[in-house]
Amino acid sequence: DGDATPGDTSAGGDDTDGPGYDFRKTRWGMSLSEVKSSEDADYVGAGTVGIGDEEYDTSLVYEDKIGGLDVTILYIFTNEKLSQAIYQFKSRYSDPDTYLVNFNKMVEAYKNKYGAPSEVEEEWENEKYKNDPGKAGQALAEGHISYATTWQTLETEITVGLNKGEDISLYVYYLSKHYDEKYERLKREREAEKKEEKTGKEIGA
Repeated sequence: DGDATPGDTSAGGDDTDGPGYDFRKTRWGMSLSEVKSSEDADYVGAGTVGIGDEEYDTSLVYEDKIGGLDVTILYIFTNEKLSQAIYQFKSRYSDPDTYLVNFNKMVEAYKNKYGAPSEVEEEWENEKYKNDPGKAGQALAEGHISYATTWQTLETEITVGLNKGEDISLYVYYLSKHYDEKYERLKREREAEKKEEKTGKEIGA
């Protein structure tokens, strides 16, 4: 069912970040018990989680469907306050182009809700297929390229991403701008990169 089109719930319908909420029916800074009370999806369990070199106190895991696609929902807490959330799409396809189709549909759904993205990234690790659009799925399957499209709201950075680790991964990542130290570090790193680019251009000129 690779043609499943994300509906309203994929990007801000009644079950996601509706009016007054940051993610689904939650707000950043909520406690575990508050998040549990807000969530109607199937509860999987709780644990600890690390992303990159980051270690977080606790995570809550649920399962649901978004736009007809199975997702794992991950709530991540920093200092016992909700700071991040992730939709991880679970469906697996033999044709890697199907992941690209679903990625593009998710991007369009989020554009409809949030407007133009603040950043669109296509990062090539290997440029073998870069000039052959017909090989985009193969490039993804071989780990040559990753995609990330990002939006900024007052409280949240939202990224729709597609990449290849052990498996191809389609996800939507919500990051609080106020309850997570990671956002502040990312912000500083981006500002430093922009300064380096500007300095490089000036030297090159």
